[in-house]
Amino acid sequence: MAGLRQHIRIRSVTTALIVGVIVALAPASALAQPVESPPIAAFLARDDLAVDALAAGPIAARFGAPVLVTPSTSLHPATAAALEALAPEIVFLAGGTVALSAQVEQQVASLGLEVRRVAGANRNETAVALANLAAEFDLDRGAAGPEGPAGASGPEGPQGAQGPEGPQGPEGPQGPAGEAATALFAVVNFGGEFIRGSGVVSVSPLGVGGGRYEVVFDTDVSACAYLATVGRFNAINHLPLRGVAHTQPLSGNPDGVFVATRDETDALADRPFHLAVFC
Repeated sequence: MAGLRQHIRIRSVTTALIVGVIVALAPASALAQPVESPPIAAFLARDDLAVDALAAGPIAARFGAPVLVTPSTSLHPATAAALEALAPEIVFLAGGTVALSAQVEQQVASLGLEVRRVAGANRNETAVALANLAAEFDLDRGAAGPEGPAGASGPEGPQGAQGPEGPQGPEGPQGPAGEAATALFAVVNFGGEFIRGSGVVSVSPLGVGGGRYEVVFDTDVSACAYLATVGRFNAINHLPLRGVAHTQPLSGNPDGVFVATRDETDALADRPFHLAVFC
């Protein structure tokens, strides 16, 4: 195959996370031997969604190659430094230009490295394209060695005598029933609009721009547990909103809960949410 050459191929690798970059490290005891093998490679995937990196992982292991990650729009400086240190013969980009932009491809090429994009029309086809690299580069696993002879079985030892069963102890008294937990909740729409709930006195957005709210109940909730999730109050479609919700006791009011909602970029954003309080 064009581009193949004799080089030392590390048979087993381990991985480590260094400043957001996944790199491959060879163990000190790894054995190396000259074999006809594919080019020294590195794989690059987006850092905000793990699908492409997970699909690239097994095929990268067959190459003995690392999987690095970077933002979709530009090459992370730490990733660029890792590529320069590794000096691979080829860098495989996992995914189309939405996953890794043309700018990322140009930045990798500017390091003097050969770049090849491995992508399909969607994530499923991208995973198939990555898997097909094994056949393209003939990454066989090698023939299994012959099975060694089975060792002789040792003599079976005598069975020990079973000891007598001890008496069953008396059943302990049943403890008192616990107090039922108080469940309070609030369902809030965009803009802090209260939709429904239990024990809710008021819901108010805080500041401008959205993303911060106070929910006040009719009882002290300062010692309770809070759980909030981003989500619509009605079933208008099957596409959930992206984002997360954070909670903490409301400063200055023991009856209140502070809720902050963020979008997929971790920026404050107006989002509907569901809040549950357990006391």
